Amino acid sequence: MEIKSLILITGVVVAVSYLFKARNPLTILIVLVQSIAILLSVLVDKTIGYLTFGLAILLTTFYPFLKYKTSYEIKKWIWIFIVPILFSFLFSILNLPGAGAIRFSMIISIIVFIYALINHKKFKYELGFMFVFLAEANMNLARLFY
Repeated sequence: MEIKSLILITGVVVAVSYLFKARNPLTILIVLVQSIAILLSVLVDKTIGYLTFGLAILLTTFYPFLKYKTSYEIKKWIWIFIVPILFSFLFSILNLPGAGAIRFSMIISIIVFIYALINHKKFKYELGFMFVFLAEANMNLARLFY
């Protein structure tokens, strides 16, 4: 098993542990789609898993707009967190030039995750899916160096 698969599975375990704290159906849906995507990529086919993970990215992209009771500040930070991951996914799947340069933007997602971890009381429902996206951001950033 590759180290990438182990990192993703670890992210899923942490996300599922946060799943039991979540009361929001959209958060539960995002974590379940992420978990299914990673299990598909490890056990069945990487392409199917990667496209399913793209669905989780799209769900998270629209999460700030669909969650009405969340404060504007949390919506803003989630949007800043997910946009670099979305662009990296789109550049990778469409084979667009400049995908390497876009991967440097993963630093933004990592910094926002650290901010969310420090202020974990504000992000108590969102930390579950943010852990898995953090693992993805770290792997995209590490892909630049090997």
